[in-house]
Amino acid sequence: MTNSQLIREPITHELKIFPEFFSAVCTGVKRAELRKNDRDYRVGDRLHLLETLRGSCHSTGEFINATITHIADVGEWMPGYVLLSVKRETVGSGPVATLDVQSGRADGRKFALAYSSVAHKLPDGVYFLYCQAQTTLGRDSLPAKQASLEYTSDIENLLEGALARVAELESELSEWTDCKHDGATYYDMSGRERCGRCGADI
Repeated sequence: MTNSQLIREPITHELKIFPEFFSAVCTGVKRAELRKNDRDYRVGDRLHLLETLRGSCHSTGEFINATITHIADVGEWMPGYVLLSVKRETVGSGPVATLDVQSGRADGRKFALAYSSVAHKLPDGVYFLYCQAQTTLGRDSLPAKQASLEYTSDIENLLEGALARVAELESELSEWTDCKHDGATYYDMSGRERCGRCGADI
């Protein structure tokens, strides 16, 4: 059996990319990567593209993920190279951070951000923050346990408590009247964009 006959699960390739090409991939203008054929690239593999300044060995910290959709062998024109057609991965719909409203920080502020890539049960006073508005699922698309009336009523009770707490927080946030909405934003449960500092609608 030859290597070309072996089937493997898709893997992630971590690659450096210059800033001008990085921004072109981010905006969708650049949809292909010309790379040395020094790895076992396969359709379905993921490229983790790290923005790296010219002449530097270290990335800037910015990255984008893309999936290989097609591989063209350009060895006839450029020996040892392949052209990888890529599709940008959409931003995950999962939470990107948690907001702890009862953190008791040393500086006296009541709010603290903690980044979390894993969805888990949160303690009281801690809420997930998302990069984009969350879509709601219809009852028919939920698993049987979640579609049950008992489960639904539990969620409604929790939601009422959360909404009451949000109302309390909004009154506490009103003291930040000098906010000019120049900080981070988030989307609330209804999909409205709000200021991360004062909570006002944007």
